[in-house]
Amino acid sequence: VKSRRRAVLTGSPLQNNLCEYHCMVNFVQPNLLGTLAEFKNRFEIPIMNGEAQDASPEDSLIMKRRNFVLNRLLSSLVQRRDFAPLVSALPKKTEFTILIRLTRLQKKLYMAVITNQEACGVSSVFTAYHTLMKIWNHPAVFLTARNQPDEAGA
Repeated sequence: VKSRRRAVLTGSPLQNNLCEYHCMVNFVQPNLLGTLAEFKNRFEIPIMNGEAQDASPEDSLIMKRRNFVLNRLLSSLVQRRDFAPLVSALPKKTEFTILIRLTRLQKKLYMAVITNQEACGVSSVFTAYHTLMKIWNHPAVFLTARNQPDEAGA
C-alpha cells in the first residue's frame, strides 16, 4: 500500500500477541523490526521464555532487556495513551456476562489442551490462554491455526 503516512490503532498489542505487534509495526514502517523470523528470534522467543512459569532468573533478565530494547526501538513510532482523558466524556460502562456452554468438540479440545499441554505446543500460561481462547471462540479457529506451518521456519 503506497501512502505518505500510515497509522494503526489498537488496544494492548503487547498483551495480546507479539507477532501481531510485528505485523502492525511492519505495516507502518516496513522492515523496522526485520522479518517475522528475525523478530521471533530477537524478541518474541526471549520474551515468551522469560514469561514462562518455569523461567530461570537468566531468562527473566533477558526478557526484560529485550522488552527494553523493543520499547526503545519503537519509542518514536508508538504513542501509548490510556483512557483517562476520555473518562469524563464517556457514559458509565455497562457489562453483561452471557454464559454459553461449550460444544462437545470444544470440550474435547479443551480437555486435550489442559491434560496434555506439551503435546499441544503450550509452553506457558500466556500461550495456554491464547490456545484456549481459539477453542472457546470456535474450534475451526484453533484447528486452522494449528494446521498452519510455522512462519518462522518458512
